Amino acid sequence: MRLLLYLCFLLSGAAGLMYEVLWSKYLNLYVGSSAAAQIIVLSTFMAGLAIGGRWLGALGDRVSRPLAFYAALELVIGLYAFCFPLVFEAGRRVFLAVGGVAGPGTATLFAAKALAAVLTMLVPAIAMGGTLPVLARALIPDANRAGPLLARLYFLNSLGAVAGCLLSGFLMIPELGLPGSMSAAGTLSLAVAALAFLALRCKIPVSRVKGSGPAVGSESDRLFEAEPWRRILLGAIAISGAVSMIYEVAWIRLLALVLGGSTYAFSLMLATFILGLAIGGFWLSTLRPSGGYARIFGWSAAGVGLAVLVSLPFYARLPFWFNQLGGSLVREPGTFTAYELAQWLLCALVMIVPATLQGVTLPAATKAFIQESAGIGKKIGSLFALNTLGTIVGAAGAGFLLLPVLGVKGSLELAVALNLICGFAVLWRSEGGGFRSRAAQGMLIACVAALCFYLVGMKGWDREAFSAGAYRLADRFESYGAFREWAAGRKMVYYRDGVGATISVQDSASGQRMLAINGKVDATDRGDLPTQKGLGHVPMLLHPNPKKVLVIGLGSGATVGSLLAYDVERVDVVEISPEVIQASRLFEKVNGKFWEDRRVHVYCEDAKTFLQIVGIQYDVIVSEPTNPWIAGVAGVFSQEYYETCRRHLAPGGFFSQWMQTYDLDNRTYFLMLETYRRSFPFYTIWNTVSSDTLVVGSASPFRPDFDRMEAKLAQPRVAADFESYGVDSLLPVLGMQMLDGSQGPAGRVWSDRAHSDFDPVLEYWAPRGFFLQSRAPGSAWLDSRQEGPGAARLWIHDYLIRKPPSREALRTMVAYVSRFASLFGRNKLAWTQEWALRFPNDGEAALAYAKEKGPPRGPAAAAQDYERRRLQLGWDMEEYFGLRSALRAPGSERLKQELSELLATEKGKSDPNVWSWSGTVLLDLGDYAAAVQRFNVAAIGFQQIGQPEASLTNGIYLCKALRLLGDKNAALAAYHDRLSAYESDERVRIAKAAIDAMAP
Repeated sequence: MRLLLYLCFLLSGAAGLMYEVLWSKYLNLYVGSSAAAQIIVLSTFMAGLAIGGRWLGALGDRVSRPLAFYAALELVIGLYAFCFPLVFEAGRRVFLAVGGVAGPGTATLFAAKALAAVLTMLVPAIAMGGTLPVLARALIPDANRAGPLLARLYFLNSLGAVAGCLLSGFLMIPELGLPGSMSAAGTLSLAVAALAFLALRCKIPVSRVKGSGPAVGSESDRLFEAEPWRRILLGAIAISGAVSMIYEVAWIRLLALVLGGSTYAFSLMLATFILGLAIGGFWLSTLRPSGGYARIFGWSAAGVGLAVLVSLPFYARLPFWFNQLGGSLVREPGTFTAYELAQWLLCALVMIVPATLQGVTLPAATKAFIQESAGIGKKIGSLFALNTLGTIVGAAGAGFLLLPVLGVKGSLELAVALNLICGFAVLWRSEGGGFRSRAAQGMLIACVAALCFYLVGMKGWDREAFSAGAYRLADRFESYGAFREWAAGRKMVYYRDGVGATISVQDSASGQRMLAINGKVDATDRGDLPTQKGLGHVPMLLHPNPKKVLVIGLGSGATVGSLLAYDVERVDVVEISPEVIQASRLFEKVNGKFWEDRRVHVYCEDAKTFLQIVGIQYDVIVSEPTNPWIAGVAGVFSQEYYETCRRHLAPGGFFSQWMQTYDLDNRTYFLMLETYRRSFPFYTIWNTVSSDTLVVGSASPFRPDFDRMEAKLAQPRVAADFESYGVDSLLPVLGMQMLDGSQGPAGRVWSDRAHSDFDPVLEYWAPRGFFLQSRAPGSAWLDSRQEGPGAARLWIHDYLIRKPPSREALRTMVAYVSRFASLFGRNKLAWTQEWALRFPNDGEAALAYAKEKGPPRGPAAAAQDYERRRLQLGWDMEEYFGLRSALRAPGSERLKQELSELLATEKGKSDPNVWSWSGTVLLDLGDYAAAVQRFNVAAIGFQQIGQPEASLTNGIYLCKALRLLGDKNAALAAYHDRLSAYESDERVRIAKAAIDAMAP
């Protein structure tokens, strides 16, 4: 039945790690996800464990039934989990009350974060800290058996923590959300309490030391007496805790550069580190050392330093090794698990050996102090508390001081030095003031040899290799030399291992400057300028008189520079990384030295925290975070975040959101759109460059004022900023629009769920799209530029009618679309055609159009009989589909007539292709009623001849034509008749949602 108690501690470890992960995620919602906030949360949790270990461990010695006390602690933890929503809300209110007075970036705000963490999680953390010493007090019958039993408990608790880490990171939170996961963890704690009470009723043999506590003068009272070996070992225990956190922090940063910083990767890193500790505990439980446990501590501590020292010179190869593993996989959904396994292998390669040795140190040192049975709980609790205090110092020191000052390499070197000093100091004292044994002498020689190897082999920290972002490549390098040549192709301009991320600025061989965060390029001074600047320009052009602007995410500062070109009074910038703020000064060519403008106020703070403690309303809010597959970023794509931003918008204000289509699958991209739509139902979508989209929306309907927009663009500073990337008129701006929903809901419910702070599905869906390297093909479904003017209904068509462009404006527009790629593959063809048709005598335009259009397609001779006429029209329609766009539908009137004539023949009436072609042309011309009839016949015809895909496509167009007519009932009927059989298709789901969104 003792196994029942072992099971209790295994499950308790799992629940404990779940709580740590969940509390961190909950607190991130208002104290923020900055590195400082994360350290506050971790330190508070560790402090609770230390207090619980010291206080409750001593209390456990005085109770007559320690097992009942243990069960009560687990019961308290479980009940607290179910009360957590109330505690969380109370802590949030206290934080907002204090933070609202303090303001962003103040010491008082920092204190408010610490206070919120204490109020939220200190009580259960104290209870968790008491579980190990109290259970050890119940299970350890005498001091002689303390070593193996304590190591076994340490192993079981750590193994449970591994399971809890993986369960919460891979299963529970993605499926249950935060509240459901908290309830599951609470249920697990209650189950542990029930098992412990069951063990109590079954009268499992437990340790019963006579007396209510340790006897006066007993060994427990002499725990911290000043004997030399005690002083050294106590100091080593504390330093060991600090060193373990330095390793953990440095390794996680290192591996984020190697693997990418997804939430799955971080879960694997943490699980691997704890797994090493668990293996170390298990290994110790099997040992029966003859030389004493103090010597085992010394061997293990020195072994940790030796293992890391030997492996450090090979770290530079980790990006290449992961490229070889990840690049060997076919990027499809079924291999995602294998990809995560490859990540785990790299984590294990770095951490498992030193973490295993680290896992030996604490239980071994603790046993070295236990010479008698009295006061076991107090001794274990005190020593574990001392180690935990060391981890607090290590976590805070590594985050706030070591990484920014020494970097990853220097932090690891310091940890190695501390390990070796502690290990040899303990070995020295345990052998009576010298290294007399051959084993100790051998270890000393091995460390000297390892140091020599390190000094020779470690030529420097390969910043280029780590910051190159090789984890983003799907193809394998042929050799390590080829990888090094690729990585060295960029000139390093700036590199900092910051508190929250590693920031680098590099110049490519072509001269493009790039800002990278943990190896992922987030901004350049060339390729993505239309996105960075468009984020600011589009809402500023639409707003009649913007004065106050908020920018979330600084990046290169190009967006801020564009905003300052307008007559604004204030631009607030919120950036979570101080290193990004520093690095932005290297992009003065595109940001106009924004830091010299008095209208700019830069806050180094988490955006969600900032928005919750300030009361300013803005005319324009620009949100440009990095990709949502990166851990912590999904929070600024959540429904709660958007609602907070909406409350901070002044009436008539605009919210501009960058939303990439690359590294996302359809499900994730539509989830992001749906989350945005629920807060800003009036919006437009713009394709700035390649796979980047902007969503610019408002809480109320809006229309473009072309005269006002042109007047703003003519202002000297605005015009100069546009000209910096090749824009000299409104054409390139309006030509980016791909969907218009500015006058009402755009007729689409993109997903049946939204990303929420409490159901953070985006954080777990997005990494899968990153692995697949997909480009959300569904984004092409909503790009109206590929349709004719009558179906597209984009602003550019109205603008061209009201304000015919000049030859020079069209010439510049063609140059612009030639320079910057687009989701709309025929964008350049559409604009060269517009140029040539508006200026038929312009030889340059005719030549450009001819090059894009290519040679004529199909037979040139006129056809008379049906077969020849249908063949001719087939070629004509293929050409038509290649030429039509939101700008114009060339030849549509002629095709309308010819298709009508063909449909008048007997063979034409039975040809669904002809009906479909005719419907398309009529839809482009805006004759929706006639298009309805054509698409309906085509859908039926294709179904009858066994072409379901063609039938589905025509059914979708049938519903669209009815929507444009405004006939909701008919659209619903058409859906049920023509599309309901295909409801599992994503396109059909979107079509149905568009109908449902129609006014009755």
